[in-house]
Amino acid sequence: MAAHIIRFKDPFRATTEFRFQELESFIQITQRACEEVARREKVILEETISAILKESALENVTGTAAFQMNSVAEYVHTHHDAIPRYLSYAFVIQVYNLFEELAKDLHAELKRRESIPGPTELESNDFLRRLKAFADKAGITFDRWSALYDFKDVKNNIAHSGGLLRGDKKENDLRRIVNANNSTLSIYKDKIQVAPQYAVENLNLAKQFFSEALRQKKFEDGYWWSIPTRTSFGLSVSGHKATIDVFGTNMVESAPLPGATNVDDLEYDEDDENLGSATPPSSGPP
Repeated sequence: MAAHIIRFKDPFRATTEFRFQELESFIQITQRACEEVARREKVILEETISAILKESALENVTGTAAFQMNSVAEYVHTHHDAIPRYLSYAFVIQVYNLFEELAKDLHAELKRRESIPGPTELESNDFLRRLKAFADKAGITFDRWSALYDFKDVKNNIAHSGGLLRGDKKENDLRRIVNANNSTLSIYKDKIQVAPQYAVENLNLAKQFFSEALRQKKFEDGYWWSIPTRTSFGLSVSGHKATIDVFGTNMVESAPLPGATNVDDLEYDEDDENLGSATPPSSGPP
C-alpha cells in the first residue's frame, strides 16, 4: 500500500509561533479583564450613588446627584481614558520588543544553519535597517518593510516620549502615520492615542514577516502539540479505532520539554494508519 508521510513542525518555527500566540492571548485576556473590571466598577458606583440618593430629601435629589459627578468623572477617566491608554502603550511596546527578540533569534538560527557571513548578533541600534540588510543577504523578501518602520517610530515615541509629539525629531512622520491609521491612532492634546487594535494589527504584521521568512527559508510546517510531556507516546488508527501507546518516561532532569519530535517525517500504511510515535525533541517552546 502507498505510504503516507506525516511531517512535524520545525522546532524553531514552532517556538516562534508559540511566542506570538502567547502575546496575542495576553493582549486579548488583559483587554477583556479590564473591560469586565470597568463594568463591575460601574455597577458598584451606580449602587453607591443610588443609596446616597435614597437618603436625600426628594427636593435635594438633583443637587445630591450633581455632587456625585466628581465620582463619575473619576470612574470614567480611570476606566475609559487612563487604563486603556496605558494598556495600549504597553501592548505596542511588548509587540515590538517580541518582534525584535524573535528577529534576533532568526538571525542567529539562519547563521547557524546556512553559515551566512556578517555580524554575530544584530544590534538594537538602527535594528530594522540591520535586519533588512541581513534579510536581503539571506534571500528573504518582504513587501511591508515601510509598515514595520512606521510601527517602530510609533513604538519609539511611546517608549521615549510617552506619546508626546512636540519635540520628537520624527514629529512630521508620526503625524503622517497617525493620519494613515486614523481608525486606530489619533492625537489628543498633542499626544498619540492608541486603540488596542493597533497593537493587534502590528502583531499580525510581525507574524506575517515571520511566516514569509520561515516559508522562504523552508522551516518545515506540520504537526505540533503544546502539552509538555517527558513520556514517549504514539497513536495508531485502524478503521475507526484509535489506540494510544505509551512507551516510557524519560526521567533525566536535564531533558528538554517536548513539543515536537526531532524526526523529520513518519510513515504509515493505509491498512494500518499508524500516526507514528514521538519522543521529547531537541528544542521547543518554553
